[in-house]
Amino acid sequence: MKKLITYLLVYILISTTFTIILSSATAIDSIEGNSVIYTFRPTGDIVLEWVPGSGRGYTEVDDEIPDETKTYISTSFNGRKDLYFITPLAISEIKNVTVYGRFITDFIGSRFSVLIYEKSTSSIEYSTPIQLSGKGKWETISHTWETNPFTGTGWNDSDVADLGIGILADYCDQGSAVFCTQVYAEVACSNLDPPDQDDSDNDTGDDGGDDPTPETPPDEENPNNFIEKIEEMDLHKGLKKSLTSKLKNAVKSLDKNRLNAAENKIGAFINHVRAQNGKKLTYQKGIILIDISKQIIEHIKAENYK
Repeated sequence: MKKLITYLLVYILISTTFTIILSSATAIDSIEGNSVIYTFRPTGDIVLEWVPGSGRGYTEVDDEIPDETKTYISTSFNGRKDLYFITPLAISEIKNVTVYGRFITDFIGSRFSVLIYEKSTSSIEYSTPIQLSGKGKWETISHTWETNPFTGTGWNDSDVADLGIGILADYCDQGSAVFCTQVYAEVACSNLDPPDQDDSDNDTGDDGGDDPTPETPPDEENPNNFIEKIEEMDLHKGLKKSLTSKLKNAVKSLDKNRLNAAENKIGAFINHVRAQNGKKLTYQKGIILIDISKQIIEHIKAENYK
């Protein structure tokens, strides 16, 4: 078990594909070579015509992982739409914008569209309506805009900051409710630099430089290699102590074969890293830490830690 943990951690440290959550509403989903995908989730309501299961509309569909009928919006009428704010970030070298919606219906023939909204002009661009393949099962639909439909030209750096996203019930059997549990957008670009955010109070706690990464594991039999790596990083003292404490507790649970407990503790580690990204932790370091942690969780779920 110890050898597997150490090998996995060091392998991912030197990999070129990373996962990071920049905030609860914005994420870098993947980095491959010089290509980046940013994920944007709803942060507020612009137009609310669907009925939220509880609370406000955007909070029902902003899940990172869809929880299906735990949080949702619903409607029984054709032509009803919801529009949502997203985090206004300036991103350069934009390739395309894709909007996703996740739906379920008990009526065969229901059609839905995803949409983007230009706040400065109050204009809406709808995707071609997409019919769900069946009834009684959740399906995700999407549409990609390769160019800005409001200008007819390629995407500019400031375009995303002017966008909202949403969904439309193009056709449904009136009287039979349809549900949506998740709405989000992905922006693909070729700029590896993190987007500019207005956060003048942030204290990075380090110089933002690259951390040395060993080409080979210094000790394949040492299960605390990941913890030692963090202790070697140039991090805020309090953050370093908190992160290593969570990992030490997770390792103790793994040694006792308490897999669920270990998974929860690693999840707490991930949440803490997410909360500090762009503040006391640089984006690149957060990329490394979160991706390692998620890979460990995947192996725990596969019961490979024995």
